[in-house]
Amino acid sequence: VTTANPLAETLDIPLAYTAQGFDGSAIKIAPVALTPCTNRAACRMIGESYLLGVVGMETTSPRALYGVWAWLAPGGGVQNGPTDYVGYYLSPLRAPEEAAPDAGVPDSEPPEAAVEASVEGGAEAEAGPTGPETIASGLNVPGVIRAQGDYLFFTESTDQQNIARINRMAKAGGAVESWVADAGWPTMLLSDEQALYYPTQRFGSPAVIESVPLSGGSTVQIAAEGAHAMAIRDGYLYWTPDMQAVRRINLATKTIEPLGTSTWPCQSIAVDATYVYLGQQDQYAGMEQIFRIALPGGTVEQLPDTSVNDPKFLLPTDTSLFIRTYGMIGVVPKQGGAYTKLADLQGDNVKLIERGDRIIATDGSHLVSVGATPEDKQTIDSSMVSDFDADATHAYWTEAQNPGRIRRVKLSEN
Repeated sequence: VTTANPLAETLDIPLAYTAQGFDGSAIKIAPVALTPCTNRAACRMIGESYLLGVVGMETTSPRALYGVWAWLAPGGGVQNGPTDYVGYYLSPLRAPEEAAPDAGVPDSEPPEAAVEASVEGGAEAEAGPTGPETIASGLNVPGVIRAQGDYLFFTESTDQQNIARINRMAKAGGAVESWVADAGWPTMLLSDEQALYYPTQRFGSPAVIESVPLSGGSTVQIAAEGAHAMAIRDGYLYWTPDMQAVRRINLATKTIEPLGTSTWPCQSIAVDATYVYLGQQDQYAGMEQIFRIALPGGTVEQLPDTSVNDPKFLLPTDTSLFIRTYGMIGVVPKQGGAYTKLADLQGDNVKLIERGDRIIATDGSHLVSVGATPEDKQTIDSSMVSDFDADATHAYWTEAQNPGRIRRVKLSEN
């Protein structure tokens, strides 16, 4: 079963790169197709593809390596581009019908790509009419992103060094509006129903925390210091300016309150209705601690019976504390206890988002979801994710390239 591409009649076929390499001792120049297909029908069959590089020029034709988003039919992909060449393909495992031979999909037909992400149910993602969508393109290195209400807010580099703008666009796509022309260099975006909040620094100026109304208007400095980590909940914005002191600001009264100071440097912060949680900075001991401060402030205490390696991001849920550590994600009881590893996760983006009974994260540059039991990790999308956010129905992410894109995918309702 396949789903027709609604853009089939207007789909333009990309052209080619010029590849240069050695054929023996001579330099050879030849065109290499951007995609291993040459017509709409073939492109619809294999889905998105990316030319990753040329892996050989020593024969009569270049040897191109493609990354293919969808599963391929047995025997490889579609060949013969604008010039003769040999194509190699990196594609997802063809596991669905091999793992379940009675699934009713003939081996000679490529199964449809799993385009609707499985996040809440824990089952394998099912094919659906809504796959990963590009909702904005041609951007100059988009960075951090935040979904709030009907809109997405994201940073985009400008032509000036270390200056980014904040843009706004509808979640379904459309015009990209410049919301803050000079936002300095925000490292994260948080929000509530009134405003967007971000730590930033401009060249030659001290670090600050700023806000801008969701309805538009001028930026407001809400703290004359930066933030290594921030969290927001119930009308308060929390941060640590120096990885030890913890503060919060009442967003209605703009009153800043000190909550406590950790003896050890802490790199992550999270909050629930009862505590502020702090993740100790990596001390190369492999036995870092989770600390907490009872609200509305007081003594910094260690989370009982809990030691983890490099807690880079904390996510409290009703009963658990999910922890993104170096190279993995794990969980401990929220009141303290033994650490349970859930899955290996690589990459620099350590954000975690709770959706249903699953956690959205990145593994390398791919978007994944992780369940509450070990080794329950599923790929949502294999795009080059830079930063991401999610609401009840979709996940959204930036691809920090030039030109860069904003993309989204529908999350499974199962």
